[in-house]
Amino acid sequence: MELGEYNTLEVLREAEHGYYLGDEEGNDVLIPMKWVPDDIEIGGEIEVFVYKDSYDRPIATTMKPLGTVGDFVTLKVKQVSDTGAFVDWGLEKDLLIPFKEQPKERLIEGQDVLVFIFLDEVSDRIAATTRLNLVLDNDELDIKEGEEVEIKIWRKTDLGFSVAVNDEYLGLLYHQDVFEDIKLGETRKAYVKRIKKATEGKQIDISLRKFVGEMVEPDAQLILDKLKKEGNFIPFNDKSSPEDIKKHFKMSKKAFKRALGNLYKKRLIKIMKNGISIAD
Repeated sequence: MELGEYNTLEVLREAEHGYYLGDEEGNDVLIPMKWVPDDIEIGGEIEVFVYKDSYDRPIATTMKPLGTVGDFVTLKVKQVSDTGAFVDWGLEKDLLIPFKEQPKERLIEGQDVLVFIFLDEVSDRIAATTRLNLVLDNDELDIKEGEEVEIKIWRKTDLGFSVAVNDEYLGLLYHQDVFEDIKLGETRKAYVKRIKKATEGKQIDISLRKFVGEMVEPDAQLILDKLKKEGNFIPFNDKSSPEDIKKHFKMSKKAFKRALGNLYKKRLIKIMKNGISIAD
């Protein structure tokens, strides 16, 4: 019977406050009556999540938490106490992030935070940590440059945003590569821009845009889509300011000019003094 995980257990017997469930090793746990399904049968099996209640007793529930032991998940801080921050993970009892598992800047109520859920071997309690750098490891990488990955935004740094890559590695999304709003804790599709040696292990640079060699085809398509939407003309060209390009196209001026060049070579657009249009 694993704490913090889903277990398929046998229904052993009915009790005053619920049913006792057991595993093959002779361990049993109570599922309170409020979570007992209508079709429960003695001798049958039921899948439950096992955790500890407010009295530190193992308990089973059919409720679905937002994450289990071993998961990276974004949770909201509900309360901050003398022992740490409690986050809502979808169960009646909130999940604790002890102060020692928090960053130097203490968490505050209402904050969304990316955490790793673990089982504390000393206390045998389920807890969470925001110290993802102690959990993720870049020593042996099973990804390559240009590969599509899933990232979770961990924290903001002077260089950009530290992110969890495929829930396995640490990556860096530079400020200069961000042209849209980024929220801490959110999950996004991204791409491995480059992998390089760093002071400690390897560094994974992340991009939100897909690179195809030196050409940025998705950016070119974005410009075409905007042209069609605006009636085949937009008042932007390679002379437009970097600020206007970033605001309207969510890309750098360098990427914008590269995309224009790509479209122009393919004779898909006409570049004029006052903007660009779809070619005849």
